[in-house]
Amino acid sequence: MKTIQTLIILAFFLPIKILSGQSTVDSLKQVLESEEDIDKRLSTIQNLIQELNGINWEEAFVYTRQGVAEANQAKHKTYIPEFNEMLGRKFANSGILDSAKILFNKAIEGYADINNQRGIATTSFKLAWVARNESDLELAMKNDLKALRIMEALEDAKGMASAYSRIADNLEVQKKPKESLEYALKGIDLGKDKDVGEEIVFCYLSAGSAYLKLQKFEKALDFYTKAYNQATDFGMKGHLFYIANSQGNALKYLKRYDEAIDKYNELLDWVEKLGISGDYRSTGIANISHVYILKEEYEKALPYQLETLKIQEELDGSRNLQEAYLNTSQIYENLGDYEKAFLFRNKYHAMADSVLSLEKENAINELKIQYETDKKEQKIDVQDSIIAQQQRVQSLSYGIGGLLLILLGGLLYTYRNNKKRNQQLGYLNNSLSNKNKLLDQRNEQNELLVKEIHHRVKNNLEIISGLLELQSARLTDDQSKTALLSSQARVQSMGIIHQKLYQGTDLKRIEMRSYFKNLTESLLDTFDATEEIDVDITMQPLHLDIDIAIPIGLIANELITNSLKYAFPERNTLQKGHISIALERSVDNVLELKYFDDGIGKPILKTAKGTGFGSQLIELLTRQLNGNIQEHHINGMNYTFDFRL
Repeated sequence: MKTIQTLIILAFFLPIKILSGQSTVDSLKQVLESEEDIDKRLSTIQNLIQELNGINWEEAFVYTRQGVAEANQAKHKTYIPEFNEMLGRKFANSGILDSAKILFNKAIEGYADINNQRGIATTSFKLAWVARNESDLELAMKNDLKALRIMEALEDAKGMASAYSRIADNLEVQKKPKESLEYALKGIDLGKDKDVGEEIVFCYLSAGSAYLKLQKFEKALDFYTKAYNQATDFGMKGHLFYIANSQGNALKYLKRYDEAIDKYNELLDWVEKLGISGDYRSTGIANISHVYILKEEYEKALPYQLETLKIQEELDGSRNLQEAYLNTSQIYENLGDYEKAFLFRNKYHAMADSVLSLEKENAINELKIQYETDKKEQKIDVQDSIIAQQQRVQSLSYGIGGLLLILLGGLLYTYRNNKKRNQQLGYLNNSLSNKNKLLDQRNEQNELLVKEIHHRVKNNLEIISGLLELQSARLTDDQSKTALLSSQARVQSMGIIHQKLYQGTDLKRIEMRSYFKNLTESLLDTFDATEEIDVDITMQPLHLDIDIAIPIGLIANELITNSLKYAFPERNTLQKGHISIALERSVDNVLELKYFDDGIGKPILKTAKGTGFGSQLIELLTRQLNGNIQEHHINGMNYTFDFRL
């Protein structure tokens, strides 16, 4: 826990630094507005991004994309790879690893073209980080060692220290903490002889993590604290939040729980102060939940865990969502709510990339057995009561039978027949129960397999999309490049549908409103039009079968693509273009798709150098859905589709 003196120092100096940073940002924005020289503009954007990284991460993201766009437009060989590397890092930090890899590989190609060895090394570090997060440790080590060799050839002490800390991280993930510690200490020793700058912070962090794995928690806390102090001295505000998280982890295992919670709350304060949300916020909340779990205070752990789960679900498939489901299941299990524990354990296993292993099945079955056991015990109590009542009735019957000897034979005959029938019914019930259990197991397996198929189809479509993007980047012919980008958008449209299927609970139907939202975001990103085009999706939630959703999705894809390519030739952030899309079902089971853009309209669109394939595809898909098209082009393009299903 921080001393009072330290808290007072932070209270005085942190606001001053942030205010100073905001003043620098405002000055750089003013310079950028008036600067026309491309070299000075790109340099100003770089400086602006560096300042915003410690103040407003999301705004830094926006200016990074602007830097990529302006560098590409100017065909500036020096800045293109630098901005690709910066944007790739933004995507990597957001968990969008596929896009990050594409941008990092583009950056390495650009650096190689101008023989910038240091740029190749720094980008190789980032590719290694992505590989490590995808559990490809061999590729991660390969890229880090490649960067280390370059830094050694350049006699770059700072780069060598960075390589040591990253290799240490790889070895830690491989569960080799002793070897990891050796490399971390190499970096620290190098920093004693030479100036390695901020990299000493990461070497301290790697050493702390190695000691944590070796269960030497006091030493781990010592190195984490050194990392925190050095980061504070260097003004590394953008790194203090996860260093505080590491300190919290060491304190947690030292059973200094209140101090650990203070550190996790410090992480949350930094996340809010820096404008970072999502995964990083959920890390702090999840760790607070974990502290309460260790203290066996499950009632206190539950609200933090549910907030973690909410954030992870909003991130749509975040890599930590699976762990959040598992922790939620464990909390409910300890609270005795086995039904919810079973529900979240199922969600946890549904996110796995392959069919459930035997060990996972046993874990689920244990919860299921516990849940069903509680229900059976309740039924047994009821049945015991019924049996006791039946025994009283039977005794009364025998008494009456003693008085009414004439009816004894008939009663005995009836009793024996009923007993045989009950036995037969018991056998039938047991048989039906066993069959129902087998059917339930098969249904669960089939559902999981169908989700796995959709997952793999989505992954394959992403690979195809990535290949098309890489191919288009190498083309110089604009028409061919446009055709490849259009094909990439069609592939992405189908990929989003399969992603919705394996992430949802309904394996046959797609919710079209959220699908259109994901589709438009993907297309705006592909055509770099996020800041220039606004899209309104004015419709209620609507679920459609996959056979209908795919052609309608492709039609919407073609319309939006045409608008982005042709309708707004002079788009800018001051005068944005507008697109509207809606899908409704009428009483007589007719689907009506409405689409509008306020672009330049039909007469000018006719002069565009398109292939006509998109229009043919729209007509073909409309006929496939037994539909018709109405087209108007007053103040833009207006389409109405009626599909009679």
